Amino acid sequence: MISLTNQVPFDDRPNRQARFDDISPVQIQNYLRISGSRLTEWIGQRPLPEILEQMALLDGPPEHLSLRNVALMLFSEHPDKFFPYTYIDLVHFPKGPADKQFIEKQFKGPVQQQVRQALDYIQGNLLHQLITKVDGQAETVRVWNYPYKALEELLANCIYHRNYQEREPVTIRIEPDAIYIYNLGGPDRSIRLEDFQKGQVFPKRYRNRRLGDFLKELELTEGRATGIPVILEALRHNGSPNPVFETDPERTWFQVKLPLHPAFAQINADLKLSNISNGAQLAGLIGSLVDDQASDQVDDQVLGMMGKLLLWVQTEPRKRSELLKHLGLSNHNDNVKKYLEPLEAAGLLAKTLPDKPQSPKQKYSLTEKGRVLLSSLTWQ
Repeated sequence: MISLTNQVPFDDRPNRQARFDDISPVQIQNYLRISGSRLTEWIGQRPLPEILEQMALLDGPPEHLSLRNVALMLFSEHPDKFFPYTYIDLVHFPKGPADKQFIEKQFKGPVQQQVRQALDYIQGNLLHQLITKVDGQAETVRVWNYPYKALEELLANCIYHRNYQEREPVTIRIEPDAIYIYNLGGPDRSIRLEDFQKGQVFPKRYRNRRLGDFLKELELTEGRATGIPVILEALRHNGSPNPVFETDPERTWFQVKLPLHPAFAQINADLKLSNISNGAQLAGLIGSLVDDQASDQVDDQVLGMMGKLLLWVQTEPRKRSELLKHLGLSNHNDNVKKYLEPLEAAGLLAKTLPDKPQSPKQKYSLTEKGRVLLSSLTWQ
């Protein structure tokens, strides 16, 4: 009841269980140095409580001072001691979630340190740049599988806006075709999901304003509702697909999906197609589903090309002209009947606008049945 009636944000409330020994002078010094504060000179010269008081990190009368929660989030080596599960949990499925082998990492410590360590891991183990030489052009085309700036902004905002009273970590789930970032503590009800897609997010209140002020000084956030526009611009500049934002009606959680850049999706599809065990596993599975749907017997070459389509379309919906061009074929009805219609009849592909089959915006997407089929394959 006290918490419900208390209008002070959680990060600015006093923590009666913490002691000054829980604060790391090294973390304080690092912050003051990075932010360019004059208080850096006080380290080793003045008592720690005096420095903390100057930073507005203490609460209460002089005879009974308490640390504020934000001090423990940023300057305690073990913030999860006071806010359980305050860490970033990363799970990496290099071969897909159906594979039995995956990588787990946890990033703990002060929240700003968690962000940097998670980004260092992703940058060192996941991010790749594709360089393409273009005929008749001096400049090469360079794209990343995921733009670093978008990931940096997303993770910093997770730490900024998360609900520290919920006992769940920030979760990063890395799959072959996308990165999912999940956070407990959804957006304010004044913000619609459509606003995120448009990059027009103007919250009426911030959950952890004091924490945001410190993260701004560390140049991890700007605190002016610029995070979503920065993410969208980074993706647009890289030629990446738009992110997918999700939350529940009660706004208790928030998830962002970053799809893999299409150029890397194509590379992955080609590698998978050439490395399937026994060389014909995918073709065999497709053949068992489409033979009864096709007007003529489907040969192995056609089945192989169908498999190439399924692997390519799994990252995002594609127009029929794009799919056929991907196979080196013309956008002709005969090719549609030969390659696309059997897959659609077998329930592996579906039109995105089923009620408007002739719409110029019509695309084909991989169905859930198609995803199950691909996830059942044995990749080498």
